[in-house]
Amino acid sequence: MQARCDRRSLRPVDAAPRALVVPGEGATAAHFVAPGRAPRSAPAAVASSFGDRLAPTLALFSAQRRQVDIDAERMRALAIAAEPPPAAKAPWEDHEFCNPLTVVSKRRPDRAQRAQDRRRKAYILRDALRPISSKRVQGCGRRRIASDVEVVRRPYNGVPGKRLYHAHFRGLLRCGSVWECPVCAMQIRAERSREVEAAVSAWGIERVVMLSLTIRHGLGHDLRTVRKGIANAFRRLINGAPWKRFKARSGLRHFIRVMEVTHGPNGWHPHLHIQVFLDAPLEKDQIVAARTSLCDRWSACVQEVLGAEHVPNRDHGVDLRPTRRGDYAFKMALELVEPGTKLARSGHRTPWQIAADYAAYGRDSDAALWRNYSAGMRGAQMQHWSRGLRDAVGIDAEITEQEIVNGQAMPEDEVVAVLAPSAVVVLVSGGPRALLAVLEAAETTIAASECDGLIRQLIERRSRGP
Repeated sequence: MQARCDRRSLRPVDAAPRALVVPGEGATAAHFVAPGRAPRSAPAAVASSFGDRLAPTLALFSAQRRQVDIDAERMRALAIAAEPPPAAKAPWEDHEFCNPLTVVSKRRPDRAQRAQDRRRKAYILRDALRPISSKRVQGCGRRRIASDVEVVRRPYNGVPGKRLYHAHFRGLLRCGSVWECPVCAMQIRAERSREVEAAVSAWGIERVVMLSLTIRHGLGHDLRTVRKGIANAFRRLINGAPWKRFKARSGLRHFIRVMEVTHGPNGWHPHLHIQVFLDAPLEKDQIVAARTSLCDRWSACVQEVLGAEHVPNRDHGVDLRPTRRGDYAFKMALELVEPGTKLARSGHRTPWQIAADYAAYGRDSDAALWRNYSAGMRGAQMQHWSRGLRDAVGIDAEITEQEIVNGQAMPEDEVVAVLAPSAVVVLVSGGPRALLAVLEAAETTIAASECDGLIRQLIERRSRGP
């Protein structure tokens, strides 16, 4: 079958590209359809032969088109996840677990508006993740655990001369998951970040260095196995005579260890960031010598725990450098500024980026990754302080993640509304925006009596429907 392409056989209406119609199941002929013309049937034998020859080409074309669509969606997801990275080069050479520098906007909203924006994004993301979350996370912020639910606000000082409020619900379940819940994670990480910043400031930032440890990983490796293995390898690293000798040579006194995980072309990549507290600042040659010693010891510990396939190379397995002001909270993954904005390097995604992509596009692949991540990280310890560090820097004893999200009653707390069970049902059925409307009403209204009336109006309006 040969198509004629000479000029005499083409009229203006025929000059447009021709569309190929692939026969459906049970069809006996393929057709060439030109715009403005009725399709012409071909003999069954010719059409069948032509279709057989064309099938591999069509399959290849379809696969390429699907890949183009996937790549386009990925680029759009990255575009909405955060602002473009700055032009400055990132300070670390290992791009797999190095995060880009933060971009500070010249025009920033006030403190209260930034806090509301972060909370709004976290609430919406938590609601989008409910279908693929564990049962406890699904009930976070929705399940009533008291007879009545209170709307409580706490004052704090913002700009000079302006009194601001932060509102929350008391009587609703909080899951306390730092790995799976964006609302609880934001609160926990902010508190942990505050503690680390206070510890570094009290000790002296010039006497603190950042140690990063990673391992070799691949697509076939199980996340739970690898993250347990890297934690056990670190415990082996800091025990025994070699570690005691290293502490004596370098003047190491204390450390804070944090676990972080990203996902990329080689699968899940858990790694450790450690703030090391020293007796005195280290010179450049001392840092190089310390890194060399740690490389050998870390490789041996990884091989003993996980095997030779996970032993990292000397360029990327260990990184040791002075701590720069403002870096320790960001690079230790302790402050989740906004869900989906803490970025990994090119080709890699943090779990919150995966969650944001799922919320934006609902892809099954992102849902599968999130479930795998949730199962693999459930029960993992995010942060660990060495013994004696809290006393040395004058910080109170550590409280649990559940205690952080539950909060402690303060004398200045003000109950501005008490919601009956029926009112809670109305709010929960309205989704995150209904809950946020109540909290923002409590934060923007000055008088408590006016706040209670406004909240009741919001609930009544919600009960009547949209």
